[in-house]
Amino acid sequence: MVKIENGKKIPLKNEEIKIFKKELEDIYKYLVDEKEREKLKENADKSLLYFDTWEKQAKTLINMLWKVKGACLFHKPVDPFELGISDYFQKKKSYGFTTVKKKLSNNLYTNFKQFTEDIKLVFDNCYLYNGPNSSVGLACTVAKNEYQKYYEQMDMDKFL
Repeated sequence: MVKIENGKKIPLKNEEIKIFKKELEDIYKYLVDEKEREKLKENADKSLLYFDTWEKQAKTLINMLWKVKGACLFHKPVDPFELGISDYFQKKKSYGFTTVKKKLSNNLYTNFKQFTEDIKLVFDNCYLYNGPNSSVGLACTVAKNEYQKYYEQMDMDKFL
């Protein structure tokens, strides 16, 4: 082990190593044990791969859902004033696929479950306000079924 002073590497004295080992035992083991370093590297690689993969897959999934016939009804959050449905906010919070995409792009989801809950919220809001048998409700069912199909094809349960 070395320290750097004035740009030069200077070996640590035995007393300095003992202090380092005592005060930073959890780090010291990685410096002296190759197996511990390999274990740490392997776990870090898995964590990064997992994080990257669920986000990447979620982006693919929302982009596929975006293109489903009738999904355009759910792209942007409901604007109750534009649509003349002033009672909308009394029933549900306005949410759309655009909101989900923005949250995903801005890394506002810490896990895949949060993403799926927001997708579910879009569908639930639609059914609650419009009913499942309305024209909007039927479009929602088509979009929801396609989402479920893509979800299963992509084996997304592995991220929950």
